[in-house]
Amino acid sequence: MNPPARKRHPGWRTLTLLVFALGLCALQAADDPPVNDRIMFDDIRVNDQPVRLAFDTGASDIMVYRPVAERLGLKITEPSADTKLDPGEVRFGTTAPVEFQFGTGVFAVTVTGVLAVVDLPTGVRPEEDGVIGWDNLRNNYFVFDAANSKMSLVAPRKPPEPAAWQSLPLRKNSETLVLEIPGSKDQPGGILIDTGAPDGVFLSPARWREWRAAHSTAPTTMDAYFTPGAGLVVREVSWAKELAIGPLILTNVTVQETSPVETALISGHEATLGVAALKRQDMMIDGKNGMAYFARRQIPTAPFSHNRLGAVFTPSDLQHDPLEAHVATGTPADTAG
Repeated sequence: MNPPARKRHPGWRTLTLLVFALGLCALQAADDPPVNDRIMFDDIRVNDQPVRLAFDTGASDIMVYRPVAERLGLKITEPSADTKLDPGEVRFGTTAPVEFQFGTGVFAVTVTGVLAVVDLPTGVRPEEDGVIGWDNLRNNYFVFDAANSKMSLVAPRKPPEPAAWQSLPLRKNSETLVLEIPGSKDQPGGILIDTGAPDGVFLSPARWREWRAAHSTAPTTMDAYFTPGAGLVVREVSWAKELAIGPLILTNVTVQETSPVETALISGHEATLGVAALKRQDMMIDGKNGMAYFARRQIPTAPFSHNRLGAVFTPSDLQHDPLEAHVATGTPADTAG
């Protein structure tokens, strides 16, 4: 397995599309019980202290949250306030060099490097200590079992039979896991695979408008989430019985519009697939050879945790207490006024 940590200059900038549940920042009454769909690594140690990191293919590097860095006693170098950020980039601090121990047995590696330190807004309380992004593990072979929120690093395999599996190329030199599909004007389209997002499918604004116009009677609700790159995002969520994205056919998935950040940062962005969408597929990733393989899962659709009220209540900027209601048309909250 390739080393999971790389040395970065203090004040470095990185792309992250990590999605968090909003906790107290967004009140979703009558919601189903939350489900933890994070793909976790429990066999990681920093300076010989255990940490729990989630594998997030929509993030680029290794990040820990500030309270975790402080708990571990790590020295933090703050980024320069003068650093110019492009859309979607976020200013992070960095730790002093640490000894990062990853895995056990034949996959065990120990490297020295720095970690990013991220600040979360009040009310965001993730269960993990941080994330390990795609760019750190990209050259390995993965088997995803999203239905059970598991991912395994395995020895390289021969390509599966094309009669049962679809194949898509990975976008070269992308710091996040992006697949390429046929696009328009000879430009490949991009599908972001984001294991940091618990939801189903996020469509680009153009695709969302097209799909919504063709499915105006589809049931809707509301969702709110936070990403360091896009901030607080409030979106209408609908339900697709069948959805085609390039050669992939997804069934019984939630669908919503993506944030403008993803569309701006991913060339030819068509869609993002979260964990709920991956549960409808078996997936293998051959990172070294730059290929992804998919096979539709022939299993009944499990109940999806969703906001049955049809409203979310969020502050305007995550810094103030007054909450504003966002209500989807035709939902119980809308009917109740």
